[in-house]
Amino acid sequence: MTPKTAMDPVQLDTLPTVLTDAPLWRIWKRTSTGGKLPVGLDGIARAGNSGHELATAHPLETVLPLLSNRYGLGVTTGYAPLPMVVIDVDEKEGKFTGARVTAEMAARIPRLTPLIGMPYLMAAMSIDSIDADGYVEKSVSGRGLHAFLGGTAPQGHGVKWQFDADYAMLNLTTFFGIAGMRVTVAVLEEEFALYKDSCEGEIYSETRWLTVTGDQLHPAGTDTAALALAPTEYGQEIINRTLSWVGKKAHKANPSAVAIDASLRAQYVAPESLTGPLRAFRSPGLAKLWRNEAGQNQSDANFALCMTLFEILGDEPEQVNAAFITSGMMIRSDGDPTRWFDRDAGGTHGSRTITNARAKWIANGCKKSLGGSHGAPDEPVVVDWPQEARDQMLTKVLNAAKGTLSQRQAARRLLLDLFDLIDAGEYHPHGGELHIHSGGLAAISERVGGSTTSISARLEWFAMAGIISSYSRDSEGRPRIVMAASAAQCIALQEGLRPGCDIMPCRPPSSKPRKPRVTPAAPRVARDPLPRHIQRAEWTMWMIHSGERDLNSIAALTGQSARSTKKNVQDMQELNLLTDDLTPTCTRPEFRALVLQERLRNNEITRARRAEATLEYRRRMEMRNVTYNSGGYDELANAAD
Repeated sequence: MTPKTAMDPVQLDTLPTVLTDAPLWRIWKRTSTGGKLPVGLDGIARAGNSGHELATAHPLETVLPLLSNRYGLGVTTGYAPLPMVVIDVDEKEGKFTGARVTAEMAARIPRLTPLIGMPYLMAAMSIDSIDADGYVEKSVSGRGLHAFLGGTAPQGHGVKWQFDADYAMLNLTTFFGIAGMRVTVAVLEEEFALYKDSCEGEIYSETRWLTVTGDQLHPAGTDTAALALAPTEYGQEIINRTLSWVGKKAHKANPSAVAIDASLRAQYVAPESLTGPLRAFRSPGLAKLWRNEAGQNQSDANFALCMTLFEILGDEPEQVNAAFITSGMMIRSDGDPTRWFDRDAGGTHGSRTITNARAKWIANGCKKSLGGSHGAPDEPVVVDWPQEARDQMLTKVLNAAKGTLSQRQAARRLLLDLFDLIDAGEYHPHGGELHIHSGGLAAISERVGGSTTSISARLEWFAMAGIISSYSRDSEGRPRIVMAASAAQCIALQEGLRPGCDIMPCRPPSSKPRKPRVTPAAPRVARDPLPRHIQRAEWTMWMIHSGERDLNSIAALTGQSARSTKKNVQDMQELNLLTDDLTPTCTRPEFRALVLQERLRNNEITRARRAEATLEYRRRMEMRNVTYNSGGYDELANAAD
């Protein structure tokens, strides 16, 4: 396909006057490969950054006579009297296979008419930018858009990134609310994932130029020429959430990407914070409420969903709103769009519903969906668990109790998991203590290994010994784990284990009677042992990461023999996780991830072996034609006998 070289005429009458009056303009031409190249008034191409600098730009009346079938019009950012940030969103040709704005949607919501045929994400960016008093137009290719927003960015150079599901989730919540679509969680996640490798974007505020078409995407009747492009609170929020996402995601792959100021990160709802509620509503009990199919009055259904989201998310009204507008509540049960965004003197219908639901949630004791309480909102607390105190808990305190090596290791893994949850902010302060958001016993089991029964017994022992403040389970079996906010408040750390708690819990004996064998046990099939090198060396590596280099000291602190410690070190050196001088080549979180990866892999192997053994047992039983009666097992006479 031959690249297009002819220029379409620019619609100058739709451009904002504040732009046309500023000395920001230049001309550009297409290359033989279809690229865009800035050129000077003499027709010579500008190489490198000189083509992007404001010093090489001119007033509009200077470049207008040069516009032709060969040269197009471009604008440069970075003009100090007009603080402005540009977001450039493009769809890769032939790559995107997701949903687009349809004529049926535009007939129901007229403001979507200029966006017919556009992917949902680009339509969402356009709607957001227009609502922030910005100017939005189609790109030269017709597959993208440029959004001009009044505002500032912490850094001036441009950043380019590829979209992914997280970025789509971050921006599409507004669109699903305005479009009034009823969508299920599965449809949402599938739609989010389609933007990966099919759309890309750029954001910049200075030292960049971009093409201008004047093909605006505003609703009919909008006087785009009168737009002042003044900074607005919502416009700065759009800039901040985009920059913050770029800072979190793109910077990992591109060291020259924007480094985002930490103060910006609290000004938007992070996509990962939406993942929890979206997945929680997959459960059968909440699915009907999420899809607005519970048969309730619409106002009652809105209130019930907001209450449930507060129970899941805690005291986060912004996140509750962001999750709500991705639900089926955005279409009323009679098929009409919701009144969520309808505004009157008292604010929007949605803001009033969230305010009332929050007040009721607080009055009910800040109930938490996984049991316990989120605690009183906005309660100040200072978490003070230095690394030295944690090491002492994981070694000295636990070693004071009698138990096997496997019991000690399991207790350390569980206690370390609680510290990890605190570091991740998975807690809520109440009464000067931390109510841990563990995710349930099954979730703990996935992270640290072991059955839920043994984990519950270990947590009970932690509470009796004074390692944690308390542990209990509600009527539905969900755990309530409370831990001291600081090391100075931990009884076991300050006073030692409580009397009578110097023996670690062991696996309780089974209450089920063993069935007598009817046939001799089949010979055990020799299998390769499961690889557990990384798990066995977990606490050896913990002490090495803490700065310990003497093998005898490591053995004494971890409760292992010197021989086992030496073997662990050799295994880690063979895996290139330790150097010859015992210097770790990975960080502590990276090693923890390797431990979890090995444990999950071994769990899969064990499940497969158990399934194989079960099938073999059933096959032998069918061949023997054995039945079980009140007197025990009887073998029926058959030809095999």
